[in-house]
Amino acid sequence: MFNPIRLSLLITFLSFFFIFSSCTETVEPDITEPETPNPSSEIYTGNICFKRSDCNYIVMCLNDSGYVLIDDYFDACEEGDMVEIKLNKFGYKVAYNLTQNKNIKIYVDNLEFSEDIALEKWEEACQTNNLYKEKGVVCFKNPTCDYIIVCLDNGKYSVVKDYANICEEGDILIGRFEDLGIDYVYNITQNKTFSINVNNLEISETTAREEQEDACQKNELYKDRGTICFKSTICDYMIVCLDNGYYSVIKEYTNTSQEGDILVGEFQGIGDDYAYNITQETNIEINIKTWQPSERRAMEEWEDVCKNNDELLQNGTVCLKTSNCDYMIICLDNGYYSLTKDYHDICQEGDLILGKFTDNNFEEAYNFTRSRTIRIYVEATDNIENNAVEKWNEKCD
Repeated sequence: MFNPIRLSLLITFLSFFFIFSSCTETVEPDITEPETPNPSSEIYTGNICFKRSDCNYIVMCLNDSGYVLIDDYFDACEEGDMVEIKLNKFGYKVAYNLTQNKNIKIYVDNLEFSEDIALEKWEEACQTNNLYKEKGVVCFKNPTCDYIIVCLDNGKYSVVKDYANICEEGDILIGRFEDLGIDYVYNITQNKTFSINVNNLEISETTAREEQEDACQKNELYKDRGTICFKSTICDYMIVCLDNGYYSVIKEYTNTSQEGDILVGEFQGIGDDYAYNITQETNIEINIKTWQPSERRAMEEWEDVCKNNDELLQNGTVCLKTSNCDYMIICLDNGYYSLTKDYHDICQEGDLILGKFTDNNFEEAYNFTRSRTIRIYVEATDNIENNAVEKWNEKCD
């Protein structure tokens, strides 16, 4: 006889059975066999296991027991560094230094599966590569040009382009300085390998200096030449008359150059830069304010920049002066009148003056009309013309 209670219990039991079975069933993961790596794009990882300071070749020990002979151009790697490279072919390439977290430029030279053979190839590469043949010291450099002169131990002088611009005067280098063209050398002082172009080899220091200057003038970093044709003590800006007919208004931070000094540098730009003072044989740090096609416009720019950099500088005109007195009144553009002593009795009425007119001070000013710097003593400054004239009369009577 049909029993509804038993049927209800059976249904409940079967429900729990199926729920439990579904929770405990083992689900097999969907595992896809990896494809065989494509040799043309496979990346290998390994560590730098052999390196020495006098050779830019290194040996990389791959994780699969292979050994790669590498030319580390910029001497970036250290023993123990982990590196990733593609070994689809030998030659120039960029690798990634995992330890230092940066890209490195290398040349893959050889791949070996024997440590002994790899070390033999490494030693042979270091001995026959001829990277380290001549030794010398950087005896001349200026920051406006990436050409340097290396004074070799054999008495010769090599004019070299330092592409990375890393060398400093006094650095000791070893490399092939007697073969013209692009090559690599090792900077012992800085412990760096870097790229160069050997431009000239000379037996005379004078000739080497001439060749370097010629190379620098042809180089974009170092192309303008000129003479300091205007400088005044009232302002640290000066004018350089360039050989190409232009005029550059520049500030020299150390204020050591003099009128007549010959400079080379890039004077047709704007901003801070370096130049080389040929006359004084020294580098100078400069600020290029402007460059103009005419002397008149250059002088106007010089006057403006001087006043903008020193709020005490004022323009004025000599409005009262006689031949029998070295005191004069300068009518300033700001409406004041300055009673001033002209020490060398140079000025005349109508002369245009630029200077600082503060009371009871010895100053130097620039007389545009006479094109020269003058020495003055500012006696008093007044905003009333009659007061200034009375004081002038007192001095000149």
